Amino acid sequence: GDEEKRQGIQPQSLMDRSLAHELPKNQVNFMKSICLPCYALIARVLPETTPMVIGAKSNLQRWQELAAEKQQLTRTSLAAISTSTSTDDISDSSRTPPANNTRQPSSS
Repeated sequence: GDEEKRQGIQPQSLMDRSLAHELPKNQVNFMKSICLPCYALIARVLPETTPMVIGAKSNLQRWQELAAEKQQLTRTSLAAISTSTSTDDISDSSRTPPANNTRQPSSS
C-alpha cells in the first residue's frame, strides 16, 4: 500500500495503513467473498482440504467478533462526543462573550 501511494495509486483498503481502523470489517468481507467460496470449492474437489475450510470459518468468526467490538467502540465514542458537544453547546450559550473580543477564528 505504501509503495502504491508513492506511485500515486490508491491502494485497496486492506493494504492502506490510513484505513487500519477498518481492518476487521474488511477482513470479514474478504473472508466471506473470496476465501470461503474458494476454500469450499477446493474442499469439494479435494476433500482432504476440508480442515482448511473449518479453519477459515473459525478465522471469520474471530474477525466478526473484532469487527463488532470495533463498531461498538465507534458507537460509544460517537455518543460520548455527541453528549460532550451538546453539553458544551448548552454551557457555551449561557456565557457572555467579553466586550472587546476581536480575535478571529483560525483559518487553519
